[in-house]
Formats: sequence, structure tokens, C-alpha cells
Amino acid sequence: MPSMLRLIPLRRPPPRGTRRWLLVGCSAIAVIAVLSSKSPSGEAPTAGKAGALPSEPPTLQLTSPGPTGVATYNQVQGAKAYTARIDDAGMRVRAERVRFAGLAKGLRSVAIVVGGIWTMAVPDPDGRFEAFVDLSMALTGPLVVDVYGWDSPPDNHAFKTALNLRVHLFVEGGQDGTPPVDRPAGHPAHGRALVWNESFDRLSPKVWYAGPKPDGQEYGAAAFLGYDAPEGSPYTIMGGFLRIRATHMPERIDPAGFGRTWVTGHLSTGFPDGSASGAFRKGYFEARMMLPAGPGCWSAFWLLDQAGIRTSATEGAVEVDVIEGYGHATTSYVATEHDWPAPSAKAVGYKREQRNIVGIPDYALAFHDYGVEITDDEMIFYFDGAAKFRAPLFRHQTVSPFFMMLTLAISQDWPVTVPPSGYYDLWIDQVRVYQ
Repeated sequence: MPSMLRLIPLRRPPPRGTRRWLLVGCSAIAVIAVLSSKSPSGEAPTAGKAGALPSEPPTLQLTSPGPTGVATYNQVQGAKAYTARIDDAGMRVRAERVRFAGLAKGLRSVAIVVGGIWTMAVPDPDGRFEAFVDLSMALTGPLVVDVYGWDSPPDNHAFKTALNLRVHLFVEGGQDGTPPVDRPAGHPAHGRALVWNESFDRLSPKVWYAGPKPDGQEYGAAAFLGYDAPEGSPYTIMGGFLRIRATHMPERIDPAGFGRTWVTGHLSTGFPDGSASGAFRKGYFEARMMLPAGPGCWSAFWLLDQAGIRTSATEGAVEVDVIEGYGHATTSYVATEHDWPAPSAKAVGYKREQRNIVGIPDYALAFHDYGVEITDDEMIFYFDGAAKFRAPLFRHQTVSPFFMMLTLAISQDWPVTVPPSGYYDLWIDQVRVYQ
């Protein structure tokens, strides 16, 4: 049986921006350039002019870490979401040099992409591949890994088949990426006191109400579950991070009669009885999150005035969407303030201030800070501490304190892609309020 491939760094330093590897195995020697941020074509593999037709359908799978689900869809036919299934035990890795291994049947090249760095491997005749990636400087917590496989040599991107899979690993013993409580000059929290802090060492039902919105309103194409739902809890605490998972259950019978085959999570510091574990009229509100990618997933950190829990049906409410992230467009998000009239008004008197925040890094690849500062009569929306949008505060003379909500919804307004994993994950590092 042919030996597994090994990636050995060349002794001579490579040119800046390029890392070169000597590839040894299967009686072949080749030098492969691994770009620091992109493939030779500048993107994930796309269609080309050449490529050998496999004798059986190509497949791509990670076996270590993992195992993951098996990717079979040819992205050349049209891009689709490619999140692959991995269980919680298989996703854990240490912050050290990590061995990646797997099977790439019918493929001639594999790239493992972490933090924009491409590490190449060539499968042996049985489809096995192996490479080592240095994660010693990785941040503790969720880490996105993309694995690409295609049916042409590594230095030839003219191919007919390209398989992709994406997994979230969980790095243990890495660098601490959580921002300090005392923020630097120029940050909206600088010089303010921390008055509310959730670091998700545990998830307390006394702090977070789980289920539909506390005012009882339902929305979206997924059912919002409580902690003890028969379908299982969508909430997981892992190493100081909260994961909210939206899961597709095609055989589910919706007890509410809406036909919803997705189940997911919605957490709120406001409770159905009108109380709140955390609600503030003024201050700087911030959540640090990593959002999922995929058409139809709809992540949000948002606020609602506390009085609206009891009176929204008769008086409406003020809603502040600090971020709504739509999974089909992961380099932008929407920030909005709504002044909702009572439902009986049939939208008469409805007001809105909204901005599409564009030109940001891909929010599905790393954690970012999403914040809003609310003053006596204004609100300012922030991304990673930078002001992006100002709006007048509706009902500023009478509006009640705002409670906070974290949601991973599924949209009912545009097509939804079910990824190979059957789920989408929203990760939250922390929620803070400063005054």
C-alpha cells in the first residue's frame, strides 16, 4: 500500500507572501506553492477546461479531526452551502500542530484553508491525504476550516469537479480572543462602567428566557425551542462560548400547525411576565459573535423596549436590530430601528431607520463585535468599535428600557438551502452593556 503523503518545509526561506513545501510520497516529488491568502486563481476552485472524469462519483471527507460528513456535490454546477456535519467530540483540537487527514476519492488535489492560509496535499491512489497545520497561535474557541478538493493537479486549476466542505472545529488551549473589559481610547465603551456582562460560562434560565419572543409573537420559518424541547435543546455551552443551532427536521410535525421543519433557538433577557434580567434605557450594548453562512439563515442581536412585552398588542413597541445577518451575503449586514404601531393600526404610523452595512470582512469566518449606543434621543450603530450609522431614537421621551435578544432564525421570505450538515450554527462569545 502506498505511503501517506508528508508535507516537509524547504530549508531555504520562501519569498515573502509564499510558503513552499516539498511533497514526498507515492514515489513522487513535487514543489507546491501555498498562498498566504488565496488559491492560485484567487478564489475557491471553479470550473475549467480540463479534468479527468472519475470512474465513480468523487467524494471528500475529513477523518481527522472528525470524522465529518462526506461532500459529494460538485460546486462547478453552481455554488451551494457546504457546511459538513461533525460531532462535538470530533471537533475538539489543541492549539498546536494538528494533523489533518481524510479521503478524496476521484480527486487529485486537496487544500485545507485556515485563516486564509492554504495548505496543499495530493491524495494517494486510494484517495487518502494528510497534511499538518500549525494552530499554535489560534484563538481559543470555534475555528472555521474549509477543505477544497478538485480533479486536476495542484498547479493546474482547469478542472471539471470541485468539492467543498466546511466545519467548525473548537480550539482548546489557544490564545484569548475576548476583548478586555477596559476598551481603548476611541472605542464607544472607553471610560464607561461595565454594568452587565454575560460570558457564557453557563446558560442560566433565570437570565435567559428560551422560546418564542416574550410577547408571544412568532416569526420566520423555524420553531423557537425552549431548554427542554422534545426535539432536543438548540443551546450548547462549550468552553465559554454559546452555540445556537438551527436544525432541519424534514419529518417533523409542527404542533402549532405552521408546517415548520426547522427548529432553532431564541434567547431573551425579557420574560413573558414583563420582567427582565437585563434591560437598560441608555448605554452601549455589544455582542461578540460569529455568524453562519448559507441562504436562508438569519442571525440577529436585537433589543426591544421592555414595556412592549405587555403592551405591543395595543401600543406597539420600539425595536433595535443591532445586526441582522443574512447568510447569503456574509460581507454585509443590516442595522435597523423600528417604531412598530399596534397590529390593529395595520402599519399606519410605522417608522424605520435602516442602513445596510457593507464592505466588512466575511462575518462567517471570525468573531466580530456588533454594538449600539443609545443616548437620550439618538442611537449609534457600531461594527468592531467603529461607528457606522446614526439614527434618532423613536419615542425618546417615553420609551422604556431595552432588553436583549439573541436569535438564529430561518427566513420565510427567500429560498432556504439545507446544508449537507442539516444545521447552521451561531456562536456567541459574550454580551456586554456599558454605561
